[in-house]
Amino acid sequence: MKISALIICTIGATAVAPSSAFLSLINKVNPSLTKYAEAQEDAMLKIHLDIGQVEMKDGKPLITGNRLGIDNLLLQLRGKESASPKHASLPGADGPNPQLSSGPKSLVVVNQGSYVDLAGTQRVNLEDGAWEMIWRSNARAGALICAFNLAEEVKRNDAAIPKGRFFLTFPLWTSESLQDLR
Repeated sequence: MKISALIICTIGATAVAPSSAFLSLINKVNPSLTKYAEAQEDAMLKIHLDIGQVEMKDGKPLITGNRLGIDNLLLQLRGKESASPKHASLPGADGPNPQLSSGPKSLVVVNQGSYVDLAGTQRVNLEDGAWEMIWRSNARAGALICAFNLAEEVKRNDAAIPKGRFFLTFPLWTSESLQDLR
């Protein structure tokens, strides 16, 4: 379902669209974003992915269908190094509000990760990796987004990740905002 709304504020005889008035107030970057991104220099992310169907029943998640488990994906973030020019596009830096992004940063896929199907252990081929941090001013949380091009479909039974762009998104907090949210 797609929901869209247009709010027009009338000032005298002039209409102001939300993109030029309201959005300019909320689309300011967190002033510490560059510092936060650079602090991730050489950070290692060990990732396990569990992919498949999840339905909600009585307010609780219920796992249904087949699962695809990708183990031992290991990424090294380069917080001070820009991504290569052929990096996978990122939703912040390459999207409608690039000012909210740290810009595309380099990452190294130390270990591609693997999964098991009927043919045995298979490797996941992630290419053109890059990452960014997105954080609005005065927002309690931000996001770290890793983007890749997946060279081929990764599939185990009915659980699959299609070939193409692939994102991993992680929420971020400062120690202070985490305390406030608890």
